[in-house]
Amino acid sequence: MKNMNLKNLLAGVIPAAVTEYSIVNSRVARVIVSTVSNVNTPQLRAALQENLGASVTPITGSFRWLSDQKNSLIGFVALATPQHLVDGDPTKAGYRLVASNMYMSEADQSVWELKAGASAQYMVRQGQDDLRELLENSRATPRGSTPRMASVIQASAQPTELVAFVNSFGNAQPAVDFGFCLSSDKDNNYTMITATYDQPIKVSASEIVSIYALDPNQVHQQIQRGAAAKSVSVTAASDKSTMIDYYKRLYSYAPDYLKLVIKEINEMAAF
Repeated sequence: MKNMNLKNLLAGVIPAAVTEYSIVNSRVARVIVSTVSNVNTPQLRAALQENLGASVTPITGSFRWLSDQKNSLIGFVALATPQHLVDGDPTKAGYRLVASNMYMSEADQSVWELKAGASAQYMVRQGQDDLRELLENSRATPRGSTPRMASVIQASAQPTELVAFVNSFGNAQPAVDFGFCLSSDKDNNYTMITATYDQPIKVSASEIVSIYALDPNQVHQQIQRGAAAKSVSVTAASDKSTMIDYYKRLYSYAPDYLKLVIKEINEMAAF
């Protein structure tokens, strides 16, 4: 990969590089990526990851092509938590013990925590990088007809639509999640019901990856089919309170249907 990148750089071509970005929160950014049309998915992701560096990672399933020529994409990246395996005593690998299970790297004074995995020990770096600074350092200047962030239409969800969004709640690595839109407010925040949480959550427009309008008759048939097996009657959603119950039943009664829908959506992603 390094040799290929060196050849491309000498030729004035970057296989995949961020040309514009918009910070969503301290952990996530929306980015436009410029590439070459003959790059396949594994090469594309690998090239983008190498360009971003170890501290930022593309969010799988969030990238969509912006042109039929397949030379530009839009998607999301997130801060990564650097970690690596360590064999034996960390002090023999360039770390200094500063507290229980906490070490400082002699190379750059960064702080790492020693953790035990299922089959080996590994080090996890503590503290958080500045996402804006990292993206600015790796960003390439947009040229020619490269799409600009301001020209990309922001997605707008309607009630009952299925929404793919970046979930960066909690401490887990940000990832694409799915939920049904219940309502929206004047600040472009959407209330979603998901399989991940018991209660509805708020998702901002800047976190939306894509939106899909499912056939309501098909959705209802799937819920009724699952409900019949449990001897439960189900009526169509008519307001927010009944919509919450309705889609909870969909998650419970028709998980295979939703898995198929999500599989089809993921197949539409560039990566």
